[in-house]
Order: sequence, then structure tokens, then C-alpha cells
Amino acid sequence: MKAISALALAMTIFAAVASGQQAAAPAVSVAASTCMETQRRSLGLLEAIDRRVETARQSNSPAELRAAVADVQRGLLEVRTELSRCTAQPLAPAVAGPKAPAAADPHADHATPGK
Repeated sequence: MKAISALALAMTIFAAVASGQQAAAPAVSVAASTCMETQRRSLGLLEAIDRRVETARQSNSPAELRAAVADVQRGLLEVRTELSRCTAQPLAPAVAGPKAPAAADPHADHATPGK
């Protein structure tokens, strides 16, 4: 009877862990897709900035170049804001990977004086 109870408990724990992992997967997927959309928007902004700079450069007008610099600064701020949203979201749950081997204690084989 104890073996059946232990097996039932183990299966309950396994089911709870599995359902927790399945529930976390959609959240990760949503975060990843949100981040991908943010990256697409940021790339679009950077392309617009590049076009703006090129148009101003070809105009060879000091006023147009100054205006383009101001537009570039605003655009870069917007890109930073967009990307900071992406980096603020964890894309995957923290998973413990293999641990690095512990560093050897250089003093492990030394004799302690007085003992």
C-alpha cells in the first residue's frame, strides 16, 4: 500500500511540475514574439533615420543638416526606448546549466601550524 501511495504522490508531483512548465512556455513565447516585434519596429526606425540623414546630406543645406541631426537624436531615443522594453523582459526562464568545476584550493594540502 505504501508503494502505491508513493507512486501516486510522485505522479502528482510530476504532473504539477509538468503543468508549471507548460504554463511558463506560452509566457516565454509571448515575450519572445513581443521582443521580435520590438526589434522589427526598431529596424524600421533606424532605416527611416538613415533615409533622413541621406536626404539632408544630399541637400547640402546647413539648416537641413541641423534639422536632420535633431531628427536623428529623437529617432535614436525612440529606438533606445523600444529596445529597453525588450531587454527588460526575460526571454526564457532561468535554467540552471552545468556548474563550472570548483576552483582547487591552493592551500588544501598545507599543514595548519599548531594542530
